[in-house]
Amino acid sequence: MYLQRKLEGVDKGKKTIGDDSKSKETISQSEDESSVTDEVRNADFYHGLIPKTDAETLLKKEGDFLLRKTEHSTGVIILCISVRTEENKVKHFVINTDHQHLFYVIPAHKEKSVPALITWYKVNKTPLSPTSKALLKKPIERPPWTLNHDAIFILKKLGQGAFGEVYLAEYVSKTTERVAVKTMRGEANREARNKFLKEARMMRKYDHKHVVKILGVAVHEHPLMIVMECCEGGALLSYLRKHGKTCGLIEKLRFATESAEGLAYLSKQQCVHRDIAARNVLLSSTNVVKISDFGMSDDKAILHDDTLEKVPVKWLAPEVMQEKIYSLKSDVWAYGIMVWEIYANGSEPYPGLNRMATRAKIVVQDYRMEMPKDTPAEVTKLVLSCWEKTPDKRPEMTTVFTSSSFPLQYCLWHFLNVEKFLASGGKEKGLREAEDLLFFSTTHSLSTTMASWNHELHEMFRQHDKDMSGFIGKEDIICMLLGADSDDKKDPVFKTNLKFLINVIKEADKDGDAKISFEEFKEYINKATHSNNWIILIVVLWINT
Repeated sequence: MYLQRKLEGVDKGKKTIGDDSKSKETISQSEDESSVTDEVRNADFYHGLIPKTDAETLLKKEGDFLLRKTEHSTGVIILCISVRTEENKVKHFVINTDHQHLFYVIPAHKEKSVPALITWYKVNKTPLSPTSKALLKKPIERPPWTLNHDAIFILKKLGQGAFGEVYLAEYVSKTTERVAVKTMRGEANREARNKFLKEARMMRKYDHKHVVKILGVAVHEHPLMIVMECCEGGALLSYLRKHGKTCGLIEKLRFATESAEGLAYLSKQQCVHRDIAARNVLLSSTNVVKISDFGMSDDKAILHDDTLEKVPVKWLAPEVMQEKIYSLKSDVWAYGIMVWEIYANGSEPYPGLNRMATRAKIVVQDYRMEMPKDTPAEVTKLVLSCWEKTPDKRPEMTTVFTSSSFPLQYCLWHFLNVEKFLASGGKEKGLREAEDLLFFSTTHSLSTTMASWNHELHEMFRQHDKDMSGFIGKEDIICMLLGADSDDKKDPVFKTNLKFLINVIKEADKDGDAKISFEEFKEYINKATHSNNWIILIVVLWINT
């Protein structure tokens, strides 16, 4: 069944066709369909209900034109011709109809159909009006991201969005693929429609493996639709609440790392997301992170917005609460809250506090949440930097992603996961983990982060060198790298990982005195991290033993 036939609530009321002189003739939907006929829908230059700003962007040269729908007044949908004039301005001409159902721009010339009217003006090189000098020269075809409704087949409802329902569907073009379809209610006003289509316009700019990909929009008729890649893993928040207690630290670190990579890309595009949270991160069928929901996003570096009523307060930075100013740095704050969600297994931030109490805690008391117990120490440090009160003191998202807190911690935990699978006989899973780790170590250019890592490593070393002897023992290294205390040693997963880490310590302790100097430890870590072959070598050795 076609999506438009399946969906309920499609506007079946009356539509109006009007003209600039405000004389209107109200006709039923069936009569209105006599203007938006199949001939119109199938015309390459018919763009459906796209906003004026989108139309103007497509019209590059004098005489470029397209046909589109627009809202003439509240609830009144009409057809109009948009054309770029010799003055390099885009003008929009309403198509009117009379009692005989003849179509015209000005009464001097009428035709029985809209395509015939456009053809007449184009062939005869006649201006659309005497004063405008607007000539129809070149019809501008629909871009590839405008889709036909009848190519989309609904499968089931997935949920409710801000503008309408979200569906799982199939999109049929040269191939058939499963997609997610976000719809716009037919009764929505112009402002809501513009916001809906602005979200699609924002998404069209982005192309990144950790950002939800848009396939296109269907705007020829109601309901308007945004068609996106299908993320079958669902929302990260749902996954954390269902599996958070059983998913390992490596997976949580991967969620945080991939989210940081996606947001770093968006920040380079000057995208202020404004609604970063675990609920707005989706997972692919293989649990790859995809940043989604660009309904509040903007491409202005700094944005002032007085409407905070519907915004979840617990993810807002102090300057947003007080001054209602959004920026790339307010996204950094929200990212820190999302990392807290990840390690808290999807719990709501600031547990036990309502909106007002949360705001008072943050603004008045300068309160910061404690990170959950199993959060790696370096990740905690990074999150706290995201929660700096002064925006300028927070790191850029690109800095967050390239921080040594993620690449090296991620590699360590991935490395331990390889050992765990191989130790249990799961060689296939071990190899897959190793391949992921090699890909991560290569693509994240770990060598570029080593200077900052050396400094941070020295600070960590000094904290554990309590007697200032210049040496630390095995217990200190376990605590430093695994973020573990004595209670964690009872955990069976920790015991498995500990076996591997002891071997690392033995290799670093060249003189075998059970104490490791900073230079010994740094030399081993740097050597391992700078080599792209170390993972393959170790995996091969493990498999052959």
